[in-house]
Amino acid sequence: MGIIRFVSKATSGVRHKLALVGLGVALAAASAGCGGAEGETQVVIEPPETTIPPVTIDATLAAEPDVLRITVEPTVAAGLLRVAAARGLFGQQGLSAHISSVSAPAETQRALAAGTADAAVVSTEDALSLAESGLPIRIVLLLTSSAAADAILARPGVDGVAGLSGRRVAYVPGSGGDLLLRVALAENAVVPMAVQLVPVAARESGLLLGRGAVDAEVVTGAGSAAALALAPDLVTLYAAGDRPGLLAQVLVVREDVMRDRPGQLLALVRTWQALYALEREQPQAIAAALAAVNRWTPERAATELPGSTVYDLAANGVDLLPGGEYYDTTISTVSAIATQAGLIHGRVDPRALIDGSFVQAVASAR
Repeated sequence: MGIIRFVSKATSGVRHKLALVGLGVALAAASAGCGGAEGETQVVIEPPETTIPPVTIDATLAAEPDVLRITVEPTVAAGLLRVAAARGLFGQQGLSAHISSVSAPAETQRALAAGTADAAVVSTEDALSLAESGLPIRIVLLLTSSAAADAILARPGVDGVAGLSGRRVAYVPGSGGDLLLRVALAENAVVPMAVQLVPVAARESGLLLGRGAVDAEVVTGAGSAAALALAPDLVTLYAAGDRPGLLAQVLVVREDVMRDRPGQLLALVRTWQALYALEREQPQAIAAALAAVNRWTPERAATELPGSTVYDLAANGVDLLPGGEYYDTTISTVSAIATQAGLIHGRVDPRALIDGSFVQAVASAR
């Protein structure tokens, strides 16, 4: 317990046409039930033609002397970057970096817009939102994805996700759990309007379910621990790992930094891979360091850390290029769901937001 499970995806997922079951009804109803726009919409995501672009960046470029300023919120991905800094992994790649913390996506947007941040660790949906606001940014590195840390927990007697119909279900509006709930309901052909949705604040996550005030709740990390501490017999109906990559943390970088300081981004990719290798050698030490930098309680660490997947260089070299699951389908799925939820307006081409050239250059040079 308490150790991150690092998984390397060495091969691409099968390219396919992704049609979320029931999106024509379920997600349209979710928009009405959760504050989005009404209207029936069927979302079909076509994978692009698989044409891997040629390597265009010289992988031998040294990191430029400027300090790379990275803004983060307290997540697994952000904590791992801080661990890398504390272990001197940035310096080993000739990179000077400064990591600063913010507490809300709006602060990240202001920092990137003002030029006080060169890069940021954000969720996929927040990356899409930042791009919609007019910020010239790109996703250059896929960091982590929730697998078991985010889940729909229920009291005994609820018969799967389909059994949520007519039940009281708590969730944090606008969160990753909001997206997870919409996908789970859509895949099981449950109209959200048939579910009694109960909005809760993030700080109250897990408490209603633990006390028996609701039948199910979408929880994450501390919320899971809070619920299970009050009601150990809770069961998992659906986890983020059932839709891999849906709740991912990515590194976005301003386009001017990509243009003017490519060596820094190459060094950052190598730093991330070095951290991956170090965790494999010293898993308990890295897990303890991660809990320390994020100021987590042991209970929170015991739920969030094992429930996260971290993407290494091999995984990034697949997922951020045509033919990879994240590029082909996942980011478009997130865009569609977040648009239905009213979190974004769907004005950005999601695949155009991805730039896998830096991971491609590093991977090709190995």
